[in-house]
Amino acid sequence: MATFTGGTINTNTSSGNNSYGFFVQTYNEGLVSGNTASFNTQDGFYVNAFNGGTIRDNTSYENNHDGFVVGANFSGTMLDNTSQSNDFSGFVWSAFDGTMTGNTAISNNIDGFHGSFIYGGTLSENTANGNGREGFWVGIFDDGTMSGNMATGNSRDGFAVGNDFDNGFSVSNTATFISNVSSTNAVTGYDILGTPASGSGTNTGSGNGSHDSY
Repeated sequence: MATFTGGTINTNTSSGNNSYGFFVQTYNEGLVSGNTASFNTQDGFYVNAFNGGTIRDNTSYENNHDGFVVGANFSGTMLDNTSQSNDFSGFVWSAFDGTMTGNTAISNNIDGFHGSFIYGGTLSENTANGNGREGFWVGIFDDGTMSGNMATGNSRDGFAVGNDFDNGFSVSNTATFISNVSSTNAVTGYDILGTPASGSGTNTGSGNGSHDSY
């Protein structure tokens, strides 16, 4: 679909395609809910420009790439979706200032949640469990809020912000990283580069390889 500007796409199943399960180039408003994408050769759900609207209560599993992808700007709302056992990551975005709440990433081969850049918006009450690398990975976090998320039993870190190529929390950030929980991840609970403007000291956990709190 080239452009979605209203209405509802619901209770559809897209399985075994030699491409994406669901593809939208530009998503401006409307509701995508109750759909299932599985065993597709590309991503389960792919939106390039997510300018508005809501993606809710969808399931993406065992696709050959990622479960849910926003290729460019992510300004819409993603609620209560499940991404499980995909060959790459569960949820992926490039630039985020929208809303992600109540989503679950389980047993994906790479990361549960993988975002290049957060410059606003809210990521809250999401769960990453048993993924092959990080529970949550963010390259650059300049503004916005990440709160009340849970990472459990991932094969590397529960929460990772920044790396050798990305700044993590920049010196002049206005970001909030607060009340997240990280438990029984194999390497660290929190692998954080830089310091958020607020929330340090409120993030907890137990049973990680190291760094149970931040």
